[in-house]
Amino acid sequence: MINENGVAVRLGARSYMVKEGERWWERRELEIQLFILAIGLVLFALGIILPNLIMAGAGSLVTVFAITYVAYAYVRRFWR
Repeated sequence: MINENGVAVRLGARSYMVKEGERWWERRELEIQLFILAIGLVLFALGIILPNLIMAGAGSLVTVFAITYVAYAYVRRFWR
């Protein structure tokens, strides 16, 4: 179904929470990525505190990717 703004909307139990043509995860993208960044930093810190190189490596990878996507989400939200 197409609403008055030309946005496709599904009806029923699996309908999307559409606001201005965006899905809910697109509206909360920055908050989700900040949460993932916090998880990555905690993993990295635990990997350093406990001598666990696998945990520290996984935490550093998650942190690097999360920083990239936080910047992307910030630009999408505030520079459009």
